[in-house]
Amino acid sequence: MLGDPLSLLREFVSNGKIDEVVQSGDRVDFGGKFSFSKGVPTGYKSQQGKAHFYDLETLLFFARNVNVKFGEYFKKAGKEIGKQVSFVDRKDLHDYLTGEKDRSEFIQVAVQDFEVGPAPAKRARLEVAGGEAEAGPSAAVPEGKEESAEEIMLRTVRENELQLRDRNSMLSIPGRSFRKVLTILSQAQREQQVAQKQQEERRRQQERQRAPKPVIPVRPSGRYERQTQQDATLKQMGAAELGVQLGFQPTTAAAAAAAAGSSADAQRGAAPPPPPPPPPPPPGASLSRQPSAQQQQQQQQQGSRPSSREEQQRRSSSSQQQQQRRRSSGPHRVGTPVIMVPPGMTALLNMHNIRSFLESGVFKTTEQAKAEQAIKDEEEHRAAVAAAQAAGKEPPKPKPPGWKEERISIQRTVGRKAPVKYYITDKEPAHKQDWERVVAVICLGKTWQFKKWPFKGAASGDLVDTFSRLMGVFVHYTDETVDATVKSWNVKILGINRQSRHRDATVAQEFWHLLDAHLQARSSTLAY
Repeated sequence: MLGDPLSLLREFVSNGKIDEVVQSGDRVDFGGKFSFSKGVPTGYKSQQGKAHFYDLETLLFFARNVNVKFGEYFKKAGKEIGKQVSFVDRKDLHDYLTGEKDRSEFIQVAVQDFEVGPAPAKRARLEVAGGEAEAGPSAAVPEGKEESAEEIMLRTVRENELQLRDRNSMLSIPGRSFRKVLTILSQAQREQQVAQKQQEERRRQQERQRAPKPVIPVRPSGRYERQTQQDATLKQMGAAELGVQLGFQPTTAAAAAAAAGSSADAQRGAAPPPPPPPPPPPPGASLSRQPSAQQQQQQQQQGSRPSSREEQQRRSSSSQQQQQRRRSSGPHRVGTPVIMVPPGMTALLNMHNIRSFLESGVFKTTEQAKAEQAIKDEEEHRAAVAAAQAAGKEPPKPKPPGWKEERISIQRTVGRKAPVKYYITDKEPAHKQDWERVVAVICLGKTWQFKKWPFKGAASGDLVDTFSRLMGVFVHYTDETVDATVKSWNVKILGINRQSRHRDATVAQEFWHLLDAHLQARSSTLAY
């Protein structure tokens, strides 16, 4: 800054022109353009002691010995000028004078009472030419024109002004945070993603509506084909010709077939074929041993009916088959199992991300799951508002941020041919029959999680009885150590990798495998 000895000294030092700064007597000349008294105070304030301002002579001596070790400089400065720059100020002052930094927090803005004058040679020339020894820029005023008091004051202010801020200092203000801008941008990005999803869904719906619907071909009833087939069968059997010969005149082929069939049945019932004659008796046999016709008929009827022993065998085999089917179907299982999770958000698995982990084998952090749920809730709310407005009803209120259900239901497909229903909750059941359906608990690692549990010793931190009834599972990151308290519990420890998401499915399968073994060992009757 023009007229500021500290700024001029920094300019000469940073540009490598320190040799052009000459000290002559009690004056310091800057390249023959500006001259200051060596004792004039600068704007740099010391951090030590009473925080005095360094004078120009002290800073000039430090600038000429800026690359000398501080111990040597301190001795040399005390011997030659009797003043030194303190140890705590040397680093900041060195960086400012050499141009490594544009500003310093120890530079104070104050209009100093110092005299600004031209170089001695220039002053001599002015004395010869103008006959006046007026120091400073006032000597450059043209002859015959006198400066007004306002111009003199303005010039003095400009000479003594000090630049406080520039572009770099404004951009590097400490404490300035652009977090609000990032929040606005992230919110706008989420809204844009929601709008894109809605637009894509509308486009797909329009494509489905415009798509031509498949035409279902009309299948013939087959009435004529059946009649034709019956007529062909009757014709093959000769019933149609027989009916015509007897004087019947059927109107349709079906009627002719029915008439032919009934006449044939009547003929078979009226004249049954005669039974074969009995074999002749052997010669010499007596007539009393020959059975009568009535006895022969009874024997034929008995031979045609099954015996009582055969009927008992048939019934016994049928009951055995039914018992075998009942044994193969297994026990009748009723009741939906319940899995407890920690109520806080510090656990790896909680009400926000447990569904994706147990159903799909995908682990999501709590923040990621809450963000996805917020987008889903916003889409559902917009759809509900649109439907309410179309129906002329009052639109529903949006769900509060970070809300969660008290109980969720999941469909287990791991290791099952058909989906099996499970309940997940972080609230303690209110009834005893509900506690009987609790099969597993995700542990937080703290005993206060079990204070309200109805098992023996749970309120005081003794969890032996609790984990003998339920399967306890502690989930942690693989790069974290497990607390010794958790290791002393009878719980299963599962590790999740922070980066490898493809391993989450293996951990979820291990959880279900351990739960199946736990329930089978206790002969559980729940539908698991």
